[in-house]
Amino acid sequence: MKKNLRILFFLLLFLWASIVLITYYRFIPFDLLLIFNLFIKVLKDIRPMIFFKNLFWIFKALFLLSLIYFISLNMGYFILKRYKIDHDGSLQRILFSLGTGFIFLAFLVFIIGILGLFYNVIIISLLFILTIGALLIFFKEKKYILGNFSIKMERN
Repeated sequence: MKKNLRILFFLLLFLWASIVLITYYRFIPFDLLLIFNLFIKVLKDIRPMIFFKNLFWIFKALFLLSLIYFISLNMGYFILKRYKIDHDGSLQRILFSLGTGFIFLAFLVFIIGILGLFYNVIIISLLFILTIGALLIFFKEKKYILGNFSIKMERN
């Protein structure tokens, strides 16, 4: 029964993501050649001085990205544990927790946008509250979230 619910959940999630992508790219066409040309232009225009001048902003972006991954991992683990969805291995647990956490954050940002509350102060305070919640979950469940990564290679 639990396996059927899990399969149904991921099929519905795949259907939802497909509908969102199809409707998005129906009105905004995806031009791969344009993206490739922009990428080449950016690579040609990079100068070392610009890199060192913007080093603070690069570290700030990396910090926020790692914070979002940390929040997603812990919130996803909390949601999966709340609905008693367990996994076989540590890597599978981390990947499912990350995916569920990203879905949670996406729905949260969507709801904030629908309510018209998409302001810097609200997003930063929400990020702060979610960080505190993720830290509490992490220190309470650290050994279960991370587990042990032992990759066994068998020789034939």
